[in-house]
Amino acid sequence: MDGSRQQSRGSLRNGESGVAGVAGGSHIPINEIFDILPLSGFLEPGQNENVEFVFNAFTGNSIKTTAVCHVEGGPNYEVTLMGNSSLIDYTLSSNKIDFGEVRFCEWVT
Repeated sequence: MDGSRQQSRGSLRNGESGVAGVAGGSHIPINEIFDILPLSGFLEPGQNENVEFVFNAFTGNSIKTTAVCHVEGGPNYEVTLMGNSSLIDYTLSSNKIDFGEVRFCEWVT
C-alpha cells in the first residue's frame, strides 16, 4: 500500500445506540435511515471524491444525526444530516382527472 494515500471510513453518530425512534415508538438503525456512498475508500493527496447522502423516509419523522469521516492519521470530518417526512392526506372529488397531453419529464399540477 502506498504510504501517501489516506484511508477514510464513514460512520453515523446518533447517541450511543445508533438507532432512531420513529412514529409508533419503533426504532430503526440509523444506517437504514441514511445511506452514505461510498462508505469507505482511499484518496491520494489532493484527490477529491463526491459523496452521496441518501435519506430513506419513514412515515412522519424528523431525524437529525452526524456523519463522521475518519481519516487515518488525520482529522475527523463531521457532516450534520437532517431528514423529514410527512404523512400525506388527500381526497379527490372525481374518479377521473384529465391532464391532457403531458410531455415526459414535465410537471403537471
